[in-house]
Amino acid sequence: MRLWVLVALFAFIVVSATPAAHSQTTKGWSLAIIVNKKNPVNTITQSELANIFLDKKSVWSAGMTIQTCDLIEPGVSEENSARAIFAEHILHKDMLSLKNYWIKMIFSAKRRPPVAFKHADDVIRFVSENPGGIGYVYANQVTGNVKTVQVRFND
Repeated sequence: MRLWVLVALFAFIVVSATPAAHSQTTKGWSLAIIVNKKNPVNTITQSELANIFLDKKSVWSAGMTIQTCDLIEPGVSEENSARAIFAEHILHKDMLSLKNYWIKMIFSAKRRPPVAFKHADDVIRFVSENPGGIGYVYANQVTGNVKTVQVRFND
């Protein structure tokens, strides 16, 4: 049952790099995980993605340093933002928990949060310019400058 719920909630994770191939959830949210086109990764597990965005994994298997970025969307309520949806479904954290996590990590000098961008085109530019770049945007905003990866969810 949990797997079906996850599948339904994560219909927004995309396999193809073409915007027309993206599906949406019943809430109307549609996110794509994007990486640099030179990155050989095509699929990633949800737990690996969480470890990457919590700065617990810092190097891709190909040896490139991972560079993460968030889409913060000014003008969108925090609880409805792409960042909140990503945090809830990928990181299993609400926004308050995520903020507290980063405060703790920054002050203990253990980890660094993703670079935050206000607009999808900035996320895409960052990912396209950094071989180890990874981020997320709405599926209809994906361009040919990046590639999308499929996310495999844990049971």
